[in-house]
Amino acid sequence: MRKSLLSALLLATGLGVTAPAADASVFIHSDNSDLRNSLNILSSAGIINTPMQQWPMPWRALLLELDTIDTARLNQTQQLALLQVRHYLHNAENGPQTYLKAEINSETPWINRYGRSIQERGKLSIARHIKGERFAARIQINHRWEPFEQSHEQTLDGSYLAYNMGDVSVSIDALPLWWGPAQHSSLLMSSNARPIPKLRLDYSPDFAPIGFNPLHISAFVGYNKTEMAQQSVSRDMVGLRAATQLNWGISAGFSATHQS
Repeated sequence: MRKSLLSALLLATGLGVTAPAADASVFIHSDNSDLRNSLNILSSAGIINTPMQQWPMPWRALLLELDTIDTARLNQTQQLALLQVRHYLHNAENGPQTYLKAEINSETPWINRYGRSIQERGKLSIARHIKGERFAARIQINHRWEPFEQSHEQTLDGSYLAYNMGDVSVSIDALPLWWGPAQHSSLLMSSNARPIPKLRLDYSPDFAPIGFNPLHISAFVGYNKTEMAQQSVSRDMVGLRAATQLNWGISAGFSATHQS
């Protein structure tokens, strides 16, 4: 069982301490299972058509659809899902914010699952999020106790610097990727591995080009550094993912990755 000793959000104003309902971010992260589940409820019902196949996803890709939802036509489950999505969006839009989080895990590591993977016995994280009109940044410093890979006790996982150019977002980040739902996807494209440092581009237009359904395209260039046989091995990586929402509730996606 995973036990959280401390999970607190320290507001930059210093007016109080509240339990964190969402990470302040311009992106929806792959390990935010509550938000992701609520979005999947709305997507499965055809209420939103933005593809839900790859994460992180820019919040901006959903803003137009969220603003045009007719709440009177939703059932109770869908209304609760929409309420939670808007709650997370409100937290993401407000800033700057600082939070401190500590956790300890007694659970054994899992090989494969959709949620956040367990990669250490304990972790202390402090993060600061700043958001401007086009720029956004988050610096997160983590200290890990007994990491299972026996290295990387201090990391910047969860940090990013992003710039928005309308339908296109460019970021330098250390955020986890999840590209799916193919059964044979690389573990690096899931929440099971620590994120790789990368330069990432996301294209998710408010209005799809003529002749296309809603789509989301992601591409990145990064490197993966691992310890093998007491030796440090670094590999360059590039990846491309394109997904779209077809008619009749059918989703389609294509992924390509290369590692040198």
